[in-house]
Amino acid sequence: MIADALGQPLTLSRESEASSRGVALLALDSLGIRPGLDGAQAPDGERVEPDTTRRARYAEAAARHGRLYDALVGRRASDRSAQDAANLADPGRFLTY
Repeated sequence: MIADALGQPLTLSRESEASSRGVALLALDSLGIRPGLDGAQAPDGERVEPDTTRRARYAEAAARHGRLYDALVGRRASDRSAQDAANLADPGRFLTY
C-alpha cells in the first residue's frame, strides 16, 4: 500500500528496531562521530514494487483531498502555489530511500 501510494519501490527491513537504528545514526552524525546517513547500509529484505493502477488511484485521492481541503479552509484552487500542486502530485518526493 505504501509503495503504491508513493509510487516508489520499498525494501522491507528485517531489522526489528529500524527506527531506533535510524535515530542512533542521526545522533552519531550530530555528534560528528559518523557522517550522515549516506554511508549507512541499505535495508536487506523483501523488495515491494508499486502497482501503477493503484498508484493512479492514490494520486486521484490525493488530488480530491486537496480540493476538499481547499474548500474547507476557504483557499481557492487557483490560489494554490505550484509547490502545493507538486506536493499533491507526488507525495513520495519528500522521502529519501
